Amino acid sequence: MTKLFLSFWHVQLDNFPEGAFSRRSLKSAEARELILQAQSEGLFQGACADDLFAPYKETERKKHDELRRTLQEDYDIPLSASDFSMKGEDYVIVYPLDLVTVSNDSSLMVVTCGYTFSNFDDTNMFSIAADSVNFCLFEAIPVQH
Repeated sequence: MTKLFLSFWHVQLDNFPEGAFSRRSLKSAEARELILQAQSEGLFQGACADDLFAPYKETERKKHDELRRTLQEDYDIPLSASDFSMKGEDYVIVYPLDLVTVSNDSSLMVVTCGYTFSNFDDTNMFSIAADSVNFCLFEAIPVQH
Protein backbone atom coordinates (compact mmCIF):
# COMPACT_ATOMS: atom_id res chain seq x y z
CA MET A 1 0.00 0.00 0.00
CA THR A 2 1.12 3.57 -0.67
CA LYS A 3 0.96 6.44 1.81
CA LEU A 4 -2.54 7.90 2.05
CA PHE A 5 -3.00 11.61 2.64
CA LEU A 6 -6.45 12.89 3.54
CA SER A 7 -7.82 16.41 3.22
CA PHE A 8 -11.22 17.87 4.00
CA TRP A 9 -12.63 20.00 1.15
CA HIS A 10 -9.33 21.29 -0.27
CA VAL A 11 -6.80 20.41 -2.95
CA GLN A 12 -4.08 22.58 -4.41
CA LEU A 13 -2.54 22.54 -7.87
CA ASP A 14 0.85 21.67 -6.38
CA ASN A 15 -0.65 18.49 -4.89
CA PHE A 16 -0.68 16.97 -8.37
CA PRO A 17 2.25 15.77 -10.46
CA GLU A 18 2.98 16.86 -13.96
CA GLY A 19 1.60 14.23 -16.24
CA ALA A 20 -1.28 11.89 -15.68
CA PHE A 21 -3.21 11.19 -12.51
CA SER A 22 -6.61 9.68 -11.86
CA ARG A 23 -9.55 10.88 -9.83
CA ARG A 24 -12.23 8.46 -8.73
CA SER A 25 -15.15 8.53 -6.36
CA LEU A 26 -15.21 5.96 -3.58
CA LYS A 27 -18.09 4.40 -1.74
CA SER A 28 -17.90 5.09 1.98
CA ALA A 29 -17.04 1.46 2.79
CA GLU A 30 -14.06 1.51 0.41
CA ALA A 31 -12.89 4.87 1.80
CA ARG A 32 -13.17 3.51 5.35
CA GLU A 33 -11.19 0.40 4.43
CA LEU A 34 -8.40 2.45 2.81
CA ILE A 35 -8.17 4.81 5.79
CA LEU A 36 -8.15 2.03 8.39
CA GLN A 37 -5.56 0.02 6.44
CA ALA A 38 -3.28 3.05 6.03
CA GLN A 39 -3.65 3.88 9.74
CA SER A 40 -2.80 0.33 10.79
CA GLU A 41 0.28 0.28 8.53
CA GLY A 42 1.49 3.71 9.66
CA LEU A 43 0.91 5.12 6.17
CA PHE A 44 -1.83 7.64 6.98
CA GLN A 45 -1.49 11.40 7.28
CA GLY A 46 -4.23 14.02 7.40
CA ALA A 47 -3.40 17.39 5.86
CA CYS A 48 -5.03 20.82 6.13
CA ALA A 49 -5.09 23.96 4.05
CA ASP A 50 -5.82 25.96 7.23
CA ASP A 51 -3.81 26.25 10.43
CA LEU A 52 -6.46 24.78 12.70
CA PHE A 53 -4.42 25.59 15.81
CA ALA A 54 -4.41 29.34 15.09
CA PRO A 55 -6.83 31.31 17.28
CA TYR A 56 -8.18 33.21 14.26
CA LYS A 57 -9.20 29.93 12.55
CA GLU A 58 -11.89 28.97 15.08
CA THR A 59 -14.61 28.63 12.41
CA GLU A 60 -12.46 26.35 10.26
CA ARG A 61 -11.52 24.28 13.32
CA LYS A 62 -15.21 23.82 14.25
CA LYS A 63 -16.08 22.72 10.70
CA HIS A 64 -13.16 20.29 10.72
CA ASP A 65 -14.28 18.90 14.11
CA GLU A 66 -17.84 18.53 12.84
CA LEU A 67 -16.77 16.59 9.74
CA ARG A 68 -14.55 14.31 11.83
CA ARG A 69 -17.51 13.68 14.17
CA THR A 70 -19.80 12.94 11.21
CA LEU A 71 -17.28 10.49 9.77
CA GLN A 72 -17.04 8.72 13.14
CA GLU A 73 -20.75 8.64 13.96
CA ASP A 74 -22.22 7.98 10.52
CA TYR A 75 -19.44 6.16 8.65
CA ASP A 76 -17.46 4.52 11.48
CA ILE A 77 -14.26 6.24 10.31
CA PRO A 78 -12.22 7.23 13.37
CA LEU A 79 -10.15 10.37 12.87
CA SER A 80 -8.68 12.69 15.49
CA ALA A 81 -7.08 16.12 15.40
CA SER A 82 -3.72 14.41 15.93
CA ASP A 83 -4.18 12.57 12.61
CA PHE A 84 -3.87 15.98 10.97
CA SER A 85 -0.85 17.17 12.93
CA MET A 86 2.90 16.83 12.82
CA LYS A 87 4.91 16.57 16.03
CA GLY A 88 8.39 17.92 16.54
CA GLU A 89 10.65 17.77 19.55
CA ASP A 90 8.88 20.63 21.31
CA TYR A 91 6.01 21.60 19.00
CA VAL A 92 2.87 20.31 17.30
CA ILE A 93 1.62 21.87 14.07
CA VAL A 94 -1.08 21.08 11.54
CA TYR A 95 0.34 19.02 8.67
CA PRO A 96 0.15 21.52 5.79
CA LEU A 97 -1.62 20.50 2.59
CA ASP A 98 1.23 22.29 0.78
CA LEU A 99 3.51 19.34 1.63
CA VAL A 100 1.30 16.72 -0.06
CA THR A 101 2.16 15.48 -3.54
CA VAL A 102 0.33 12.69 -5.34
CA SER A 103 2.97 10.26 -6.60
CA ASN A 104 3.63 6.59 -7.24
CA ASP A 105 4.28 6.37 -3.48
CA SER A 106 1.32 8.42 -2.21
CA SER A 107 -2.32 9.15 -2.94
CA LEU A 108 -4.68 11.89 -1.75
CA MET A 109 -8.23 11.32 -0.56
CA VAL A 110 -10.42 14.41 -0.37
CA VAL A 111 -13.60 14.35 1.71
CA THR A 112 -16.34 16.84 0.89
CA CYS A 113 -19.84 17.36 2.21
CA GLY A 114 -22.96 19.44 1.88
CA TYR A 115 -24.77 21.40 4.57
CA THR A 116 -28.34 21.71 5.74
CA PHE A 117 -30.43 24.20 7.71
CA SER A 118 -32.36 21.48 9.52
CA ASN A 119 -30.19 21.11 12.64
CA PHE A 120 -28.83 24.54 13.44
CA ASP A 121 -28.55 26.40 16.70
CA ASP A 122 -27.77 29.99 17.70
CA THR A 123 -24.03 29.55 17.11
CA ASN A 124 -24.17 27.56 13.88
CA MET A 125 -26.57 28.23 11.00
CA PHE A 126 -25.54 25.14 9.03
CA SER A 127 -24.82 21.55 9.91
CA ILE A 128 -23.37 18.76 7.81
CA ALA A 129 -25.88 16.65 5.91
CA ALA A 130 -24.49 13.23 6.81
CA ASP A 131 -25.77 11.65 3.59
CA SER A 132 -23.91 14.23 1.48
CA VAL A 133 -20.37 13.12 2.38
CA ASN A 134 -18.27 12.24 -0.68
CA PHE A 135 -14.89 10.57 -0.90
CA CYS A 136 -12.60 11.24 -3.85
CA LEU A 137 -9.24 9.53 -4.39
CA PHE A 138 -6.45 11.03 -6.48
CA GLU A 139 -3.67 8.69 -7.62
CA ALA A 140 -0.69 9.10 -9.93
CA ILE A 141 -0.69 7.09 -13.15
CA PRO A 142 2.76 5.57 -13.59
CA VAL A 143 4.55 6.58 -16.78
CA GLN A 144 5.11 3.62 -19.12
CA HIS A 145 8.45 3.65 -20.92
